[in-house]
Amino acid sequence: MSEETKTEMAKKEYKLVSAIGTFMTALGKGRIYSTITMDEEKMTIQTKPAKKSTIPVLYYEDITDVRVTKKITGYYIFFMLVALLCCFAAPYTIILVPIFAWLGMNRIITISLRSGNQAVLYSGSKKVTEEFVTAVKNIAKIS
Repeated sequence: MSEETKTEMAKKEYKLVSAIGTFMTALGKGRIYSTITMDEEKMTIQTKPAKKSTIPVLYYEDITDVRVTKKITGYYIFFMLVALLCCFAAPYTIILVPIFAWLGMNRIITISLRSGNQAVLYSGSKKVTEEFVTAVKNIAKIS
């Protein structure tokens, strides 16, 4: 890898925010906020709330795989069911079902390590997820 690429990666920071309702909470929106700072040899992950943190530091040479899956959060599944039930009284509420599916869509980024451990990150944004996954695969030399 060239020095220019390493210098670019050293300056990279990604902010991932999950969809509302990723986890159940009495107060707040149930979002997970992750700030990933990438330097030449590792990435540092800061997660809020702290109890949702998996692995705080990942070294690029230890990364074996990066996968992205999609999942709709529990809150929005509930809202989708309510909208479907409302269709009997007001058929136009069917339009709410795809809206709730779009709002509740989470992208789950799973980074697998040589040791068998996995770091899990959540993002509600497709664009940010694709940029982050592409950057990780490029610097970790994963195809």
